[in-house]
Amino acid sequence: MNKRIAFVFTMAFLVLLAGAFITACRAEPETAAPPTQREETATPTTPPLDTSTPTTDPEEVDTPTTAPEETPPPALDAQAMLQERCVTCHDLGRVERAKKTEEEWRATVERMITLGAQLDQEEKEFLIKYLTETYPQ
Repeated sequence: MNKRIAFVFTMAFLVLLAGAFITACRAEPETAAPPTQREETATPTTPPLDTSTPTTDPEEVDTPTTAPEETPPPALDAQAMLQERCVTCHDLGRVERAKKTEEEWRATVERMITLGAQLDQEEKEFLIKYLTETYPQ
C-alpha cells in the first residue's frame, strides 16, 4: 500500500512540475523596447472652442480661407522598426552577426516578408538601407 501512495504522490508531483515548466516556457520575456513614435509625441495644443455664445447665423461663422496645414508623416526609425518587426521571430544578435551586401540584405528582407514580416514598400527600402549601412559585409 505504501508503494502505491508513493507512486501517486510522485506522479502528481511530476504533473505539477511539467505544468509549471510549460507555463514558464509560454511566458514572453519582458524586454525594454524603445519608445514608439506615439509615446514620444505630446498632446495637441489646439485651443478650446469658445462655446459661450453659440452662433446660428451662417454669415457670422468665420470660414478659413486657406487649407489647413498638413502634418508630415512621422519619420521612420529603423532601429525601432528592426526591434518591432524582426525581433518578434528571432533575436537581434542574429541580425548583428549577419554581414551582408545590399543585394543580400534585400534578398533576406524579401524572404522575411514572405514568411510574415509586416513591411510596406517604403519601410522595406528604408530597412534595407539601414541594414546595409549598419551591418555591411
